Amino acid sequence: MGNEIKGDRAAQIHKYSFIYLSTDKPFTFTSNESANLARFLRTNGFMIFDNGAVGYDDGNIDANIRENIFSMLHTTFINRNGIEEYKNCWIRPLTTRHPVFHSFFDFYDGPPPGIEQKSILDGNKIIGVFIGGGGQGPVKLVGVYTPQGYSLAWSDQKNTEQLKMGVNLVIYALTRYKEIASTNEEGSELISGQRVIRK
Repeated sequence: MGNEIKGDRAAQIHKYSFIYLSTDKPFTFTSNESANLARFLRTNGFMIFDNGAVGYDDGNIDANIRENIFSMLHTTFINRNGIEEYKNCWIRPLTTRHPVFHSFFDFYDGPPPGIEQKSILDGNKIIGVFIGGGGQGPVKLVGVYTPQGYSLAWSDQKNTEQLKMGVNLVIYALTRYKEIASTNEEGSELISGQRVIRK
């Protein structure tokens, strides 16, 4: 499915409930790919981003993934009435009360670590990707970013806790409902134009 995100087949993503993207190399979406993904996420799609380079190039890939998230959801778009609109985009770590930690298995103490634990910007957290707010309708979670690099752990069946977290991510992505979130929680990042406002 990853190959369908980019290129001429990108429009096919709208037949899926969610998309999983893991990378160990920097990448950039074209303007068309970015607009298509943004449309997918704004129309109840969901995306799981994973840092596949933890342990050897995690800092560069981490920054690259975050940059792609923001650039993809920053863009203005034309709504069904032909009017150009802008959607707020912000990210913050999910609390352990969030349903993603309890959709199948319970993780009361937060997510399990990856197999390579070096410097991770937000610590051992799963990062939520939100849109809305600021007069643009209710805030909703449209994706998660796992800086732990779970894709590296999932290749070994001995990594039980990481595999369980993967199950939770998929179950949540397939069964989630529209959520209302507060935009003033500590640690949130509101995106306005090219400016990051840290509360």
